[in-house]
Amino acid sequence: MSAESDRQDQSTGEADFVSKSPILASLIQQVERYSRLIPHPSIVERYEQTLPGSADCILSMAEQRQAADISIERQLQKDSASAEISTIQGLIWNVRLGMLLVVGLASASHT
Repeated sequence: MSAESDRQDQSTGEADFVSKSPILASLIQQVERYSRLIPHPSIVERYEQTLPGSADCILSMAEQRQAADISIERQLQKDSASAEISTIQGLIWNVRLGMLLVVGLASASHT
């Protein structure tokens, strides 16, 4: 027998066992998980059937969330650019102070 037929036999055997055992049949559950802003269309459709207008509400919340995410991302980019500018300005001032120190030491040693 091939591995494919072994798997089919095993899954068929498991299905028969579960269907004959009401306790196991009641314990089996299906779990669906989505990590997007908008749920799967079938879920949105069920919400809409249960509570008319809920699909519009879900889409509105997703749009608001996306707008908030974009706003946060823009602010992070601005903050990052500002930090880079501050770092460069600090380096420039350090070089200037170093040069001033060298000039001061050189002039002090000549007098």
